[in-house]
Amino acid sequence: MEQLLFPQWLRQLRKHADLTQSELADRVGCAPITLHKLESGQRRPSKQLLERLADCLLLAEPERSTFMRSGRAFDPQAATLSVPTSVSPTPLVAAAVQYPPPIPATRLIDREDTVALIRQRLASQQRILTLLGPAGVGKTRLLLELPRLLQEQFPSAWFVNLVPAQTAHDVLPLIAQTLGVTNASGLPWTTVLCQALRSQSILLLLDNMEHVITAAPWLAELLQQCPTLTLIVTSRIPLRIRGEQHIPIRPLDVPTVDSEHSLEELAHTPAVMLFVERVQAIQPSFALTDQNKDAVVAICQRLDGLPLAIELIAARCVLFSPQALLQQLNQSTGTLRFLNDGPSDLPARHQTLRSALDWGYQLLSPLEQRFFAYLGVLVGQWNLDMAAAICADEAEVLTIVQTLVNHSFIQSSTDELGMMHFQMFTTVREYALEHLQALPEYATVQQRHADYFARLVHECVFEMPELARAQRLQLLHLYYPNVRQCLQWFVEVHALDRLAQLCWSMLDFWYERGLLTDGMTWLNYVLEQHELLDPDLLPQLYYTAAVVAFGQGDYTQALLWLNTARELVQVATPSLYAKVYSMLGRVQAFRGDYAAATEVLQHAEAALDHAPERFREQIAFAQGVLALELGDYSSAKRYLQESIAAMGAHSYGRPMMLLALGRADLYSGDYAAAAAWLDQAEEQSRTLEDLRALAYCWCYQLLLMLLQPGDDDPIDLFQQTLQMFDLNDFWIVLLAAEFIMPLLAKLEPLLAIRICGAVEHLRSQHSRSRATYEQALLDDLKHHLAAEHGERFALIVQEGQHWSIHQLKQVLHAHVLPLLQRHAAKL
Repeated sequence: MEQLLFPQWLRQLRKHADLTQSELADRVGCAPITLHKLESGQRRPSKQLLERLADCLLLAEPERSTFMRSGRAFDPQAATLSVPTSVSPTPLVAAAVQYPPPIPATRLIDREDTVALIRQRLASQQRILTLLGPAGVGKTRLLLELPRLLQEQFPSAWFVNLVPAQTAHDVLPLIAQTLGVTNASGLPWTTVLCQALRSQSILLLLDNMEHVITAAPWLAELLQQCPTLTLIVTSRIPLRIRGEQHIPIRPLDVPTVDSEHSLEELAHTPAVMLFVERVQAIQPSFALTDQNKDAVVAICQRLDGLPLAIELIAARCVLFSPQALLQQLNQSTGTLRFLNDGPSDLPARHQTLRSALDWGYQLLSPLEQRFFAYLGVLVGQWNLDMAAAICADEAEVLTIVQTLVNHSFIQSSTDELGMMHFQMFTTVREYALEHLQALPEYATVQQRHADYFARLVHECVFEMPELARAQRLQLLHLYYPNVRQCLQWFVEVHALDRLAQLCWSMLDFWYERGLLTDGMTWLNYVLEQHELLDPDLLPQLYYTAAVVAFGQGDYTQALLWLNTARELVQVATPSLYAKVYSMLGRVQAFRGDYAAATEVLQHAEAALDHAPERFREQIAFAQGVLALELGDYSSAKRYLQESIAAMGAHSYGRPMMLLALGRADLYSGDYAAAAAWLDQAEEQSRTLEDLRALAYCWCYQLLLMLLQPGDDDPIDLFQQTLQMFDLNDFWIVLLAAEFIMPLLAKLEPLLAIRICGAVEHLRSQHSRSRATYEQALLDDLKHHLAAEHGERFALIVQEGQHWSIHQLKQVLHAHVLPLLQRHAAKL
C-alpha cells in the first residue's frame, strides 16, 4: 500500500481514467485552474464539486464515500490515506457468480430479417450494435434470443439488465457484477473492466440503455481497450458513439383489414400469429376463423403491430371475443386502459403499456414533454411545418422533434419524392393526448391544429393550379386524418360557418375518393342547424350535400337540396350557379323526368349567356348527359365536345365527359371510337387520381368487352371493379352487377335472375332510370331468362328484391367472381 494525500489520490484517479486536467475539468464543469489547485493541495473542494468528480471518475461504494469524506476533510496536515495503486485482472472463468442470459419462455415471432442484418454486421467486424425502437416493440425479447442464435460465433454471451441503474455511473459496476469482476482497488471501473476484459472474447448484451445514455463514452472506452469485446445494446435512444451501428426494430407486420388474404395466409402474418398464440395460451380452444379474422386484424392494426400491446390485449380475450373486444376498443375513450395486467414475471414497466411509455417519458426535459403532448394532436402523418405551427415555436421544434425521434416516441419516414414525414403509433399518440388534455393550453393547441389544416385544404383546393390536381388530391389523402380532426374540432366548438366552408372545400375529394358517407356525417350536422349559418354559405352547403346524396344513390334527397340551392343561388356567382343547375338537370334526367331536365338546363343556358365560357361548359355537359339518356347520340356528342373544349386539358370532370363520349359511340355501335374515348377517360382518371371516374371507366370497358369479345379478359376487369367498391358509390355496384349478368347467365342463370331482381328493386327505390340503350340490353337478357325458366322466373326475381346494396356487394365478391374465375375457360 502506498500512502497518499487526497490531492495525490485525485491526480492518480484522473490519470487512470486517461484524462488531462482540462478534460476532467470540462466534464466536471469547472475551470482547469480549479482542478490544478485541487491536485496541488492549494484548495479544498466543495461537496457539490466532489460529487461531480466522483460521478465523472465512476467511483462506486465504498470508495465513493471515502473519496467524499477525505476531500471535505483535507488540509496540509491531514492524515494520509491507504490507497492501492494497482489492480490485478479478474479472469471471467474464476468469477464466483455468473449471469447467463435468461432463456425466454415463448418463441420469437418474425424477426428473421433483423437477425440476418445483425449477423451481417457482426460478420463485417462491427462491434457495437444498438437495437433501436419504441416502447413495447420487442427489443428485449430479441436480445434474449441472440445468445442462442449467435452461439457458434460467440460461445460466451453475458446479459446485463440496466434497469436497476439509477445513474450512468451505475452502468459499469452492474456490468462488473454480472461478469463477477470485483474492484478492491478503488481504481476507476473503466480501468478495472478493461484489465479484466482485455484478453477475453465475449458478447455483452446490455438491455435498456436509454435512461443511462451518458454512460455511452465509457462503453466506447471499453471497446477501444478490449479488441475482442462485442456489445449489443437495446435502447430507445442512439448511443452516439463512434462505430455504433443502428438496428431498427419495427413493429410486426399487420395485414390491411380489406386485404384478400386467405385464412391460412392471415394466420401466418406475424402480428396475427402473436395474437392467436397468446390467446391460445389462456384459452386453448381459440382459433382464427372466418367469423373473427376481420376483428383480429383490426385489433392488430389498431395497436400498430406492437408486440407488447398485442400480448396485453390478448389477455383480455378471457372476457371478450375478438369482435366484442374490438367493439370495446372502438367505443372506449382510450386503448391504454385495456393494455395492462401483463404477466407477473415481466418487469413492471412491461406489465402495462402505460408503464413502458412512462419509463421513456421521464427521460424527456419539461419542454420536450410539453411539445410531445402538443404533437399528440396530429393524426397520422405530418411534417415539420405542421409541427412548428402546432407548437408555435419554429426555432425549437426541429431540435425537439429530432429528440422525440431519437427517443422512439415519433417515427420518421421518407416518401418517393424525398419528403420527410413523421407520425406516432396510435397508443403513443393516445398517451401524448392524455398529457395534452391535462395542460391549460389544450384548447389553444387544438385551435392551432384546426386553423392550420383548414387553411391547408383551402390552399389545396382554391389556390393550387389546375395542373397540380393530382398532387392536391395526394396531399388531402395523406393528411385527411388531420382534416377529419379539424372537422371534429369545429363541431366541438360549434364553429358552424367554418365547418360549412370546409365541407364545401372537401366536396371534390370526398366524391372522387368515395368518402361520401364520411362527408355526409359532417354535412348532416351543419344542415340540422342551417338557420344559424351565414346566409351566403347556404347555397354552396345545399349543393355540397346534394352532390354527396347523389353519389350515395339518394336522388330524392339530392333533388330536394338542389331545388333549395336553386332558390338561393344568384347568377352573379356564375360558377356556383352553373354547378347547381347542371347537377339539377342531370338528376332530373337520371330520374327519367326529361321535360323538367330540359327546362332547367335551357333556363341556365339563357341566364349564363354572357358568362365566361368556362362556366357554361357544365351546362353543356348536363345537356350531353340528357341527350345520352334519351338516345340522341349525335346531340350528346355535340354537347359533350363543346363542354370538353371549354375546359382545360386536366380539369376536374374531364374524365366523366370523355366517358360520356365513349358511351355515346358505344350505344351507336362505333366500338372502335368508344374504346378510344374510354381509354382516354381511364388515362385522365389515373392522371387526376379520380378513383370514382376510374371505376366507371372500368364498368363501361367491361360492357364493351362483352359486346365485342377480343383478347382482353372481362373477368379481370370485373375483379378490378370489385376492388373499387370501397368507394361506397351506389351506382358503380349496380352497373358492375348489370354488365356482368350476361356472363353469369351462362354459368348460373338462377343467380343471374336474383341479381336482376336486386338491381331492378334498388334502382326503383332511388327513382333511377337507365339510359335507353342499357335498358334495351337488360330487357333482352330478362326476356331470354324468362323464356327459359317460365313461371319460376318471377319468383326468383322476387328473392333478389329483398337484397340490400350491401348484400348485393357481398354476393358479387363471394359468389360471382369465384364462379367466373373457376369457369373462365368456358367463357
